[in-house]
Amino acid sequence: MIRRICRYIRPRPFTQRPSMTNITPYTLTDLEQRAKLVPQTPVPKTWAPFTTTASNAKQSTVQVIPAQKVKQHYPFYAQYPYPAGYLPLPLPPPGTPPMPLPPIEYPPPSSASYPVPLPPTAHQAYPLLPPSKSTTIYQSQSTTVTYKATTTTPPKRTRPPKKPLSELETYIESLPDVVLPADYTVVLAKTRDQVDEELKKMIMKECVFGVDMEWKPSFRRGVPQNPVGLIQICGANKILLIQVAQMGGLSQGLVDFMKDPAILKTGVNIRGDGVKLYNDYRVLTDGLLDLRPLATKALQVTPAPACFNTSKTLRSLTGIFLHLRADKGKVRMSNWNRETLDAKQIEYAANDAYISYALYHTLMKASKSVESDLQLNHLSREGL
Repeated sequence: MIRRICRYIRPRPFTQRPSMTNITPYTLTDLEQRAKLVPQTPVPKTWAPFTTTASNAKQSTVQVIPAQKVKQHYPFYAQYPYPAGYLPLPLPPPGTPPMPLPPIEYPPPSSASYPVPLPPTAHQAYPLLPPSKSTTIYQSQSTTVTYKATTTTPPKRTRPPKKPLSELETYIESLPDVVLPADYTVVLAKTRDQVDEELKKMIMKECVFGVDMEWKPSFRRGVPQNPVGLIQICGANKILLIQVAQMGGLSQGLVDFMKDPAILKTGVNIRGDGVKLYNDYRVLTDGLLDLRPLATKALQVTPAPACFNTSKTLRSLTGIFLHLRADKGKVRMSNWNRETLDAKQIEYAANDAYISYALYHTLMKASKSVESDLQLNHLSREGL
């Protein structure tokens, strides 16, 4: 196989081969000229004759340099007592640690410390550097280089401009606040016996009540809602605030009140509150009356501006039919599981229950409806 390959390889002609006679050895003058390219490199002046009886394979050449030149370029050799003649430099045996290099001294600058302009990405190299302080990035005996970060103020966040109020909101803001009538009393109930006693007195007088519920909000995403902590029930001249969170559950009188289909519980989206009560305490509420369909019918019977049909919230219905402004502030998102409610919480809870009660009677007159026309929600019949 090798013969077949060599058959196709044509050797170069002898005339094209480099001639050994054309190569001239370097002289001392040539070595000096080449050494000028690197001035710090010592120039060998002579080559000491060296003879040995070892075989050719073990022979080596020893370079001889004047000791004065060695001391000039390698000051760390001065500590060894070498003769004034020549200093042989044989190859060190294997495993010998390298000799220490002389210290490097930089020329001193005009000042002891000066800032160094770095690119804007210098914070990536020094991430722990505060934007208003300096740090030393290099220091020697005669030079100190510091880097001072530039202080950059972030742009101020500008809030987006508020949307202009709608025609309905402008009308509601011009109305007076909701104030309870002078003959109304607010009762706070924390025990089950007190709740049952107050409900028995209220049921004996009438069978239509304004009902609302409050619970402590959860501001963390993914966390389930807290159970109902407060139930408001408004009658003809009394508002009962039941602190369910302090009772540890519902009393028997309150359960019977919620389950009775003959007792109307009115409110805006009152069915949602009934479902919430069932999810928390497993009590199915009957006789729930949502006031929004009744308000739609009232607006069809009584002529009203077109802007009144844009919203059906409790605040909007209060302004349209009661001509009062319901305050929906931060109190709504407060802690309703407190043992003692403050004055703002009591006022807010009482006003919500009173608005539901007053809206029912106002909408019944405005829509010219009777109780037989009402569409009630009975959760016990919905199969929750």
